[in-house]
Amino acid sequence: MTDSVGKSMETSLVENERFEKIIAAVVDKGIYIEENFLSRSLIPEINDWFTDLTLNGKFKKARIGPSSESHLNTQIRNDEIYWINEYPDRLIELETFMEKLMIQINSNLFLNLKRGEFHLSQYPIGHFYAKHLDQSKLTKNRLITFLLYFNPEWGNEDHGELIVYDPINNDKEILQITPSWGKLVIFRSDKFFHEVRPTLKTRRALSGWYRND
Repeated sequence: MTDSVGKSMETSLVENERFEKIIAAVVDKGIYIEENFLSRSLIPEINDWFTDLTLNGKFKKARIGPSSESHLNTQIRNDEIYWINEYPDRLIELETFMEKLMIQINSNLFLNLKRGEFHLSQYPIGHFYAKHLDQSKLTKNRLITFLLYFNPEWGNEDHGELIVYDPINNDKEILQITPSWGKLVIFRSDKFFHEVRPTLKTRRALSGWYRND
């Protein structure tokens, strides 16, 4: 790695600086956004990963609620997801980064994180995810939300924005985040209501949480 994952080797110094920036932003503002976190050299690998999973019927309609009580509700969300069991060889570096990040967050924020839970999401044209909070009485163990976008050619006209709301006034929009290639978003799962606006082009991402159970 250099300044982006999947782009040769990165020194531990640069990696540590990134961790420091993430943690400082999460402490100060509750949210961290980084453009171009992921190298464009990984576009073919990511595209092949999604294509293979789609052709093999691995994506399923997303459900809401904890696994023991989950159910379909297409009025709230109608995206498709695949729970990640293993990463392609060229993405092991990303997996390693995510594991190290959890350790760093634990060391600095004392959240007692124990594991990560991640899936791929795919939004066909017109699909969306209504306004929600990742942590609730039924999902109280989700503490940190992790999002990474996989859309190489994305313009404002394609919509599918991530809308983030003010932690104090949940009706006030504070951010519209375009899901362009390699963009990383990390935020407190208990602080920010957010939604995915209907997309006009297939929208792909890696999504998940660091949990304390």
